Amino acid sequence: MNLQMRIELATQLGQYILSGSPEWLEAKKRASLINPWFTSEFIDIAVGNIAKHFLDKQKLKNWTTSYKIETVSPKKIGIVMAGNIPLVGFHDFLCVFISGHKAIIKASSKDEVLIKHLAQKLTEWDKEINEMIESLVKNNVYVDPTLSVYESMAKDDPTNGQHIWPKVLQLTKKMYDNGVKLLTGTDIPNFDLAPGKSLHHELELLANAGIPTSNIIQIATKNGAEALGILNYTGTIAKGKEADLIVLSSNPVENIRNTKSVEMIINNGKIVNRNSLLSK
Repeated sequence: MNLQMRIELATQLGQYILSGSPEWLEAKKRASLINPWFTSEFIDIAVGNIAKHFLDKQKLKNWTTSYKIETVSPKKIGIVMAGNIPLVGFHDFLCVFISGHKAIIKASSKDEVLIKHLAQKLTEWDKEINEMIESLVKNNVYVDPTLSVYESMAKDDPTNGQHIWPKVLQLTKKMYDNGVKLLTGTDIPNFDLAPGKSLHHELELLANAGIPTSNIIQIATKNGAEALGILNYTGTIAKGKEADLIVLSSNPVENIRNTKSVEMIINNGKIVNRNSLLSK
């Protein structure tokens, strides 16, 4: 899990704290029954401030840019949480999580419910995604992210879209990083997406997700043919395969937008007359 994904999970945790989820309400109720000092008002003030000041996405981004957080082998970090305050020691826990390490927690005897509940939620959310990805890889399932569709949905509902769209890109990158075979369909004509144009944009969105351009080209060619079971005669350039090619004036590996710089189209070994094609 990279830093961006950890920030997203932390943000999701903040939203969960501020929600009226029955599961969270039950956890707060149990905490108040175990510790009479933890009145409902006391808990809400403490956890509310944590959500607003520690788990706000922009504040998390601003905080992490002040440090050089590298991808390293996770270490086990022990945290002793002492005090009679709801979620005491949470900032220490957050620091370990954001830096990519694993926290071994000795929760305060005064607050064993809340911190354990929230730590478990983080584990559950990440575990569910990992199990889904493992299943996709194991069963050789091809996934078409249709990022153009999700982008259009996000634009139609900007309030929710600003939260959902980054998660879509991150999930796409996580699937790619873990070996899920992606495709480049765009689900036309939904959201007035146009053939051809929407495909070029889909490639750009895959690049925005953090996938290397050379691999995006393979996703758009080889993976599609492989998924359709026709890789034996198309999808890659090789002797004996159909000569379906486009010739570009600029290198798409340098910038994926260069796939639009089409100079020549070759279909089944024959050069296509673009003028006659466009006049139809």
